[in-house]
Amino acid sequence: MTTSMWLIGVLCIALAGTGLWLMRLPAGYRVERVQRFARTADFMQAYLLDYARWQDWSPWLLHDPQTELHFFGQAGQVGSGYGWQSQSIGQGAISTDAIKPGQSTALTLKFIKPFKSQAQVFFEFHEVANDPTACELRWVMDAKVPLPMRPFLPMFEHMIGMDFDLGLARMVGALDSSAPHPRISFLGVCTRPAQSVITRNFSGPMAGLPGFFAKAFPELAVQAGDAATSEPAGIYHQITIKDGSTRCDAALPVTDAYPGTDIQSMGGGKFYHVRLQGDYRFLGPAWNAAMGHARMQKHKLHKRRPPLEVYIKRSDTVSNSNDLVTDLLVPIR
Repeated sequence: MTTSMWLIGVLCIALAGTGLWLMRLPAGYRVERVQRFARTADFMQAYLLDYARWQDWSPWLLHDPQTELHFFGQAGQVGSGYGWQSQSIGQGAISTDAIKPGQSTALTLKFIKPFKSQAQVFFEFHEVANDPTACELRWVMDAKVPLPMRPFLPMFEHMIGMDFDLGLARMVGALDSSAPHPRISFLGVCTRPAQSVITRNFSGPMAGLPGFFAKAFPELAVQAGDAATSEPAGIYHQITIKDGSTRCDAALPVTDAYPGTDIQSMGGGKFYHVRLQGDYRFLGPAWNAAMGHARMQKHKLHKRRPPLEVYIKRSDTVSNSNDLVTDLLVPIR
């Protein structure tokens, strides 16, 4: 057997093994979220069947306000829907398949670009016991993916779950502007200088971050005294999606007059700048949107520099969580 024939044989075996491995992976994913609304089931169903209103809350249309939309069918009826086309979010269409008044709506979601796929979407409406003016909305998506993309299913499930969280939170705000809700602005590329900082370290579940920051920042302010120069920040050295953990620093910029020797550097450079206005509970979905938007704008993420979270208006300076302002800085090349 010649060397070339041997190599071809090895390649065929490797490809066959890869194909078998891919076929044994799950063929699709299922994402679902539940959100309570101070609205009746009939109201929420009619609201979601009004596709012109999706621009108010959609976590995807948020990325491109100039998306070309075309609506079809009779509004609120089976067969109605809309198609979209955008340089940022691709091309596709969603349409209504079935309606059970006050109970559920079934839809088909078709993606054309950046790749072809199809998903089934369900909105279910459940009355809340002892409160006829409220309902729980259950949002479900079932989808199959092409064979080569099956290894990325956990990532898809995480990202789409974050999109659902963001969409539902924005929907709450669209229906009641006084309720806690996120507002996200994509502010573009910026360059920041490196800063001298003092820090506190954290390693553990991300759910523990609010308590950690609430304790760390006042301690750092006392430690810095008059040497503090600007808003505190979070420096994310590592985030593990699988178990929801992180390794990060609470950082406070200080001047050269700071008397201690424990100064570190918060690296500067080029960032994609996204601003979140709203409660800290929305930081996860906001970061998901920020990373996704940077990629949509064809920016290459700089994986050797940590993302930064700068607290412009903090919980100790505002009384309403909707007035909190946090800058998310995605490092790019």
